[in-house]
Amino acid sequence: MINGAHVVVYSKDPEADRAFFRDVLQFSCVDAGHGWLIFAMPPLEAAFHNSEKNDQHELFLLCDDLAVTLRDLKSKHVKVSDVSEERWGKLATLALPGGGKIGILPAQTSESIEAPGLNSDTTNTACGADNSQLSKAAITPPTLARPTGPLMR
Repeated sequence: MINGAHVVVYSKDPEADRAFFRDVLQFSCVDAGHGWLIFAMPPLEAAFHNSEKNDQHELFLLCDDLAVTLRDLKSKHVKVSDVSEERWGKLATLALPGGGKIGILPAQTSESIEAPGLNSDTTNTACGADNSQLSKAAITPPTLARPTGPLMR
């Protein structure tokens, strides 16, 4: 059974981007060896969009209040874009030290999605799937149980 996801962000300067995730975004991490940091991520969601090509993936960070989050990032000298109004909601980007960009948007969609098994209705009507075989333990997000080592902050 799938019990998590691993996101890979490619970068021209991965050391700087790792330091950014650790020091600025303050994501907890473990050192998998030789300074290769693996970060614990907040809960996530996945969406699939039409594309002319496969193997294209994007990372968007979710926040409670986009304006407050962007103000906080700016106070930490992070370059952020202006907020754009998309047909589905608000979107901004933040610049990584390695030159890449990551989208950031309010967590408006995740609040309407309930993880299967957390309530008495075992049919995920949003996806049309019967999740009656899932238990709460099976869908509880795992803690950072990747390579052993001291947890850093």
